[in-house]
Amino acid sequence: MSSVPVIWKRPWLRALVVLIAAGIVLYYKPLSGGYTFTGPDALAPAGTTAGIQALEAETGELPLWMPWLFSGMPTIHSFTYLSIFYLPNKVLGVLAPVLPDFSSYLLHMVFAGFGCFLLIQWLGGSFAAGLLGGTGFLLMPYFNTMLVHGHGSQMMTLAYLPWLIWGLFRLHARRSLPAAALLALLTGMQLQRGHAQIAYYSLLLLGVFFVVLAVRSLRDKDLTGGQRGRFVALFALAMIVGFGLAAVLYLPVMSYTPFSIRGGQLGGGTGIEYATQWSFSFSETLTFLLPSFFGFGGATYWGDMPFTDYPNYMGLLLLALAVWAVAVRRTWFTWTMAGGAVLAYFLSLGHNFFLYRLFYDLFPYFNKFRVPSMLLVLTQFGVAVLAGLGLDAWLQWLGAQGESRARRILVWTGGAVVVLGLLFLASASVVGSNLPVPRGVPAQMVPQVNGLRMSMIRADAVWLLVLGGLAVGGLYLWRAGSLSKRWLLAGLVAVSMVDLGRIDLRIIEPAEGSLRSPVLRPRSVMTRYLNSDPVLEFLGGDTATFRIRPLGRLQNENRWALAGVSSVSGYHAAKLANYDRFMQATGFQSEGILRMLNVKYLVSLQQFSDPRLREVFVGNLYSGGSYQPAAVYELDTFLERAWFPRRVEPLPSADDILARLRDPAYDPETVVYIQAHGPDDPIAPPFQGEGRVVQANWQPNQIRLQVTAAREALLVLSEVVYPEGWRATVDGEPVPIHEVNTILRGVMVPSGTHDVALDFAPGDYRLGLLLGRLSLLLIGLGFLPGAVREIRKRL
Repeated sequence: MSSVPVIWKRPWLRALVVLIAAGIVLYYKPLSGGYTFTGPDALAPAGTTAGIQALEAETGELPLWMPWLFSGMPTIHSFTYLSIFYLPNKVLGVLAPVLPDFSSYLLHMVFAGFGCFLLIQWLGGSFAAGLLGGTGFLLMPYFNTMLVHGHGSQMMTLAYLPWLIWGLFRLHARRSLPAAALLALLTGMQLQRGHAQIAYYSLLLLGVFFVVLAVRSLRDKDLTGGQRGRFVALFALAMIVGFGLAAVLYLPVMSYTPFSIRGGQLGGGTGIEYATQWSFSFSETLTFLLPSFFGFGGATYWGDMPFTDYPNYMGLLLLALAVWAVAVRRTWFTWTMAGGAVLAYFLSLGHNFFLYRLFYDLFPYFNKFRVPSMLLVLTQFGVAVLAGLGLDAWLQWLGAQGESRARRILVWTGGAVVVLGLLFLASASVVGSNLPVPRGVPAQMVPQVNGLRMSMIRADAVWLLVLGGLAVGGLYLWRAGSLSKRWLLAGLVAVSMVDLGRIDLRIIEPAEGSLRSPVLRPRSVMTRYLNSDPVLEFLGGDTATFRIRPLGRLQNENRWALAGVSSVSGYHAAKLANYDRFMQATGFQSEGILRMLNVKYLVSLQQFSDPRLREVFVGNLYSGGSYQPAAVYELDTFLERAWFPRRVEPLPSADDILARLRDPAYDPETVVYIQAHGPDDPIAPPFQGEGRVVQANWQPNQIRLQVTAAREALLVLSEVVYPEGWRATVDGEPVPIHEVNTILRGVMVPSGTHDVALDFAPGDYRLGLLLGRLSLLLIGLGFLPGAVREIRKRL
């Protein structure tokens, strides 16, 4: 019994309890199992994942090629279905029967906050300082927005950031193989979690700290040249092994990037205008002080970004203490962390500041990402850590002042808070007369939206006064001797948690009248989304090989995968660039284009009449959170997925081919087009040919056809061409795959009857698996010396 109090005295355990409690208070509804988050970015991946899992169970192998979205695209290469490679999921999978469904997210949130706590403690911060920073990071609004709006991998990836910095400091202090192995493991698991952009930004900050530590080591006379070299070598080894641990993800994506919309533009990036659409702005920096100054997402938002669901608020108390830490605690760490936070802020401005363009042009892979405002995660992390250190510095400085001087300082501080709050209160009226027209809102609702905007500004200004009053009042009572330091610290941490928590709760569950759509809904919504419905049952009951063309807002739907039905459209952030160009150029408007894409059915929420189509089914389709009547139309001129065109015509460019395809009279059975590379092009097929497909078997990773041709001819497959991984053989002999109509595959077949096979077995994926296993072995061997020492100590 006496051991209980001793354990409770351990700071890390008390910190864990507070962090877990904070997470439970915020997310008690999803933890109870009755609710889940159902935003578009949560539902769409769930539909795709369910389709992949069903196909994996049916075939016994991982579908490396997804047939359901955009007429087919790679799975792992496009960063889809990556959780199976994430090491912690192996453990969580075993515990899944006894843990709530939401527990993985909660554990990562606590992991993030606890990492901040340990980092601040490593830097010499007090328990309260660590707890302030840890809870601040866990409760940071953007951190929680990621989870609420369907970007759980983003949140989980960010959770590793404090651990990476802590691991680097530990390696610098110990310069041992176990320390390097730990940093490699942390790096590899962050990369495995699969959000490349957050991982990239995290490693940028890690690199900044490494450079600073390496330079400082050169000036440390207590270190020998060998010790300095050992630190650099072990860091490099940790990074290499860490990347190796996640190679199964990143080797494929590096191969895929040049062919995707993330790297298929001029210069190999996403295009600077597209990449900087979600740029933060100087004016919106006011949301650091008053979260609702530019609205609170949805219809009330009136900042420079196209739209947003949250404010980039990071806590007024945290921000003030972080600034104090930089001003007073002038150490290499505070300057480095502050420099990284400020750099991230200026980069987050995107097209509003020149710095982003420099990084876009000069830093490898930086141009693959969009949403510059995401860089604010580094600023917010820096504020959380510096605030912890600032708390200790502020109390130490204030305690060193004489009692009367300290009281004057606090009175002036309180006065400044009051003036700031009153200025923000007055600004509501000034801003209200100059508010822009809300986007996408009916004219009759404009006064309501503007009234809501002004009321939120006033409410936040009042909260600023309350927050400032509580903090300054507590400090005043402490210096007057009426409040113990323990209760002062507990109160300051609690005030900070309430400050951030009130914003989080508005993100998690918008209040009625906020004009923001709720995403936390009963679990039955997700259940219905992942269950079949009459339309899916009808489409899934057709045993032919075909695709559908969803119309209207159904174009962004991924639920078709649940029934194993392939669509010519869908929702994915990294589709193939050639297919995206094809969609933009053609719009799937002509009958010939639908035929060449193997479209058999069109699905619409509105019934219509078209002589080329025959209505074959009307029933309920689950879409937009409810069952809605939908009509299915069959294309009478449906074309099988493989055929021999009567003519093959070379054209000078892709633009010329797309122009021919847009012709309403285009018929893919009559002619297909290839891009001519010159008069002596050795891969140009003959201009005439005829044949037929005798048998066909279509699987995600392999296609088997038996065909017969009267003479040498081009077999066209309505499958999207992707050169990195697909291999074709005719009677077992390798043959090239030709690009047809800019997006399809073509294979030359000699006269007679032949077996044609296409297999998707990318070498980058197999190499990644091998490197991952080797890296895990090296990490295990790296921990071995430390384990041996511990065993010897205990013997």
